[in-house]
Amino acid sequence: MRIPSTKAAFLIASALLACAATARGQAPRTAILDTTGFWRIHQTLAPPVIDLEGTLEPILLGPRWLRWPSPDAPEGWMRPDFDDAGWLRATALAPGGSPYLARLRLRGRFTVEDVQRAADLRLALDFHGGAVVYLNGTEIARRHLGDGPVAPDALAEGYPREVFVNAADSLLVWDRRRARPGGDDGRRIDLRVRRLEDVVLPAALLREGANVLAVEIVRAPYHAVVDQKKDPNRDKRFPTPYDVPFNTCELWRVSLTAPAEAALASQAVRPGGLQVWNSDPMQSDFDLDFAGTAEPLAPVAMVAPRNGVACGKVVVGCDEPIAGLRATCTDLGGPAARSIPAAAVTIRYGVPWGYEQGADGATYSRYLRRPTLLGALEDRPRDVYPVREVEASRGDLRLDGAPQPVFGAVVPVWLTVRVPADAAPGRYSGRVTIETAGRAPLAAEVAVDVVDWRLADPKDFRTWVELIQFPDTLSLQYGVAPWSDEHFALIGRSFDHMAAVGSRVVYVPLIAETNFGNAESMVRWIDNGDGTYAFDLAPMERYLDVAAEHLGRPALVVFQAWDVYVGARAKAASATGGEARALEYLQERGAELGEGPIVTFVDPATGATRNREMPSLADPSAQGAWKSLFEQIRRRLEARGLQDAAALGCLTDAVPTKAEAEALAAVAPGMPWVGHSHHGFNHRAGVTLHGAAPICYETRVWHTYFSCDPDDRMYGWRNPFLIAYYERCRDVIQFPPTKWRHLPELAITGRQRGMGRIGADYWDVLTDARGRPAGPISRRYPHSSWRNLDLYTSLLAPGADGPVATTRLEALRQGVQECEARIFLEAALTDPDRRARLGDELAQRCQRMLDERLLYVYTSQSNLQLTGPEYLYATEWRSRAGINGHYWFLASGCQDRTRELFELAGAAARRLEGAD
Repeated sequence: MRIPSTKAAFLIASALLACAATARGQAPRTAILDTTGFWRIHQTLAPPVIDLEGTLEPILLGPRWLRWPSPDAPEGWMRPDFDDAGWLRATALAPGGSPYLARLRLRGRFTVEDVQRAADLRLALDFHGGAVVYLNGTEIARRHLGDGPVAPDALAEGYPREVFVNAADSLLVWDRRRARPGGDDGRRIDLRVRRLEDVVLPAALLREGANVLAVEIVRAPYHAVVDQKKDPNRDKRFPTPYDVPFNTCELWRVSLTAPAEAALASQAVRPGGLQVWNSDPMQSDFDLDFAGTAEPLAPVAMVAPRNGVACGKVVVGCDEPIAGLRATCTDLGGPAARSIPAAAVTIRYGVPWGYEQGADGATYSRYLRRPTLLGALEDRPRDVYPVREVEASRGDLRLDGAPQPVFGAVVPVWLTVRVPADAAPGRYSGRVTIETAGRAPLAAEVAVDVVDWRLADPKDFRTWVELIQFPDTLSLQYGVAPWSDEHFALIGRSFDHMAAVGSRVVYVPLIAETNFGNAESMVRWIDNGDGTYAFDLAPMERYLDVAAEHLGRPALVVFQAWDVYVGARAKAASATGGEARALEYLQERGAELGEGPIVTFVDPATGATRNREMPSLADPSAQGAWKSLFEQIRRRLEARGLQDAAALGCLTDAVPTKAEAEALAAVAPGMPWVGHSHHGFNHRAGVTLHGAAPICYETRVWHTYFSCDPDDRMYGWRNPFLIAYYERCRDVIQFPPTKWRHLPELAITGRQRGMGRIGADYWDVLTDARGRPAGPISRRYPHSSWRNLDLYTSLLAPGADGPVATTRLEALRQGVQECEARIFLEAALTDPDRRARLGDELAQRCQRMLDERLLYVYTSQSNLQLTGPEYLYATEWRSRAGINGHYWFLASGCQDRTRELFELAGAAARRLEGAD
């Protein structure tokens, strides 16, 4: 809805005056910087410590990545000229709370036009631990810290026992079901919050132009009572004996205000007019984001190897609708008069799509209203991007005195740079210009650092990534006839996106109503009327041709000839284990258990189709037709050079009977099986399905293994058996981009070749009676449900005229590129001859870098909790968002580590080639 200019001006003016006086009769004050405004933030992590009567004892629990101290901020971080472009850009509450947080640093900018008028600027701060405040690099206040420089290992003044225990000397725990604070308990809890009130900023330290207010929160040690009250039997799932009642390094509120006559522009709310600001490609953007007028616009900095893809972005925002948006990029000039042409830069525009979980797994606590994720990337700009007003709700963040939000239109502008394989190494620079109707253009510098290492083509990636495309989503979403030209054009677009991450599996359903959600079989049967059948393979053939054109040669073509409903009626009473649970699940939901597969018949005269249940696969009368079908399929595969890629699908927690497996082996000789299950079928090399056929590929939820310790190197990428990690958690698509960037690296450093069973175009296309989204197409047929193994992820989104990429897909692409560099280095380090050619010094540098990198990867996945409703998730990174680790990672120098990874890969390649 459009906000009229007068209303926008009113809201902005109201926000500037919203900070009511704390004392009656005092004039209203302007919020200059505030908790819900945007800051640059750095976090230092280290194990929490307990003060045992003067001896500091760290709490060392879990894997190595929970026991290491992360690098501290550089010296001089509080100075106004410090470059904080690599720090987290977020509201002050974004880091959340963690006992692992040792130091929290924030930098906020504001502008002073007239120093003489800028009097009586006042700061208020609520926090846990100790605090130091700096103005333009000079300390102006501190609380609960000793005198002198604040050393990296400094601790704030400890808390008294009173704030940890109740009157009965029991711990004041987080669980409100066990202890509901109120009365005296509430008083004790309130004592944890320390404050700086009415700190007047020294006028002599202010300067005309940009000013920087820097805040440092320092952890306090835990009281010895935490150790005294420990319980070794507290929880076996995450063996920590400690019940840590609260975080001793945490920011609760920050507010800088000025009298109205100071005439300072507020940085706490969205200003009027058009703004452009920086945003890390791994950070999600929301419709409530904005930039203050004092925030500088840094270059869009990217790094990539030769033949790789770099991505970066800026965000455009305005308090009024944005019309006529258009972004263009110049050629990127590089070393030795070389350049990357503008045609190699793809520009896309972020729009509302998806949801991102917050620190407690469900909600966001860093905005004053519920934000909308801008998670889909459209290829063309829309005519108008409206202002998105958000109604107040019960779950909103409530902060006393916080200025009310000013809503606006927000559009992330993504730049994706394809670096030529023969590009000279070095920096390539250019400019992206943002144009809108009726406003002056804005521009940002673009800088791409090309590293001298050649990335393989995606089709040759050694990191296994399986995205699953299924045509029915597209025909339903866009209302096109199945297997029409329009349908295949949409399918080709899905394949294009999948190819970018090296996905190379296609599924051909030979039966209908499978777990993938297909209404019909891709091969249609024709009844000859005499007990024999002919087959229409045209849809399958064109599907394979479109795949070859857009995806490249598939590594696997999976012909789905079996699903859980096939033969389920006969074996429901005798099934055991996981298979029994799978069939019980179907029966509990009233699903019809079948005997034979369902296939689609077509009338050649009319083109009309209908589904029909066929005899059991094990029925001898069915063998002739299936044998004829597979013979025709084999001929078509041979014509395309795909005969070695053919496989049967799909095993799950339920599998075909021995008779069914033998029947399929007879009609499709030599075809191995593909499976997606909880525990996996092929636990040992050489195990077959009932002795009838081998298994060539599996994704597993369990019986997957990960290297939480850099010294425990597993090198899953060289596993001779194709096993991929399947994250069946339904919420994984709501996890932040850092999760998707690192999932493939977590897999290949374990015992898996990569990750699989990820939906490509599996968004919620089904609707209920009221037209509301009701789930992905995998929920279409209850009789083919795989319980919690059903597909719920979708790395593509529905664009206006076809599937488009999401921010999660872009994160995955960056992660796969990094995996390829890791695999290249590990392949050299694990081969004695190649390692010797590297030399000890370079080999050791590479190994140190890879080991350190793994600590960062795992830490980025964690919520870093020892207490609270998510304490298990410090190590249970698979099923939770890990938002605290994500925000820490964004300011941890991640781009510098990516550059180092590619540089060492390049150095190793040159040494191995004898060029160095």
